[in-house]
Amino acid sequence: MKLCIPIEQPAELNSVVARHFSDAASLLIFDTETMETQTIDLQNQHACGLQIEIDVLLTPNMGKGALARFADQGIRIYACTTGQSANDAMTQFGRGELPELVKARCCGQSHHHDQPAGGGCCQH
Repeated sequence: MKLCIPIEQPAELNSVVARHFSDAASLLIFDTETMETQTIDLQNQHACGLQIEIDVLLTPNMGKGALARFADQGIRIYACTTGQSANDAMTQFGRGELPELVKARCCGQSHHHDQPAGGGCCQH
C-alpha cells in the first residue's frame, strides 16, 4: 500500500505534516510493502494536479475539488494532525485512529457522510 502525506519540508519519516494539502512544499510517499520513501517536490507545481499512484492520503485539511478528484480515483483520504511527524500520522493510520476525511471534515468544516463528497469544504 502506498501512503501519501503533504509535508512542509522533506525529512523522510520525520517530515512535519503540512497544515493543508494545497500548502505542502512536498509530498512524502511511503510504500508499506517495500518500506521505501519517495519525496515529490512541489516547488513548481500544485499538488492537486499531480498524477501519482497512491492508495491512501493522510492530510489535516483538503479543498473539496482535490478531495473529489482523489476520491474519484479510489484513493481513501484520512484526517491527520497538523504539525505532527509523517511517521506519527502513519502510526495512527495503522492503528485505525484516523477518521476518513470525507466522513469527518474538510478544511475544518463538519459535514455528514450522506452529503455529496466535499460538502462543507474549501471553495477551491
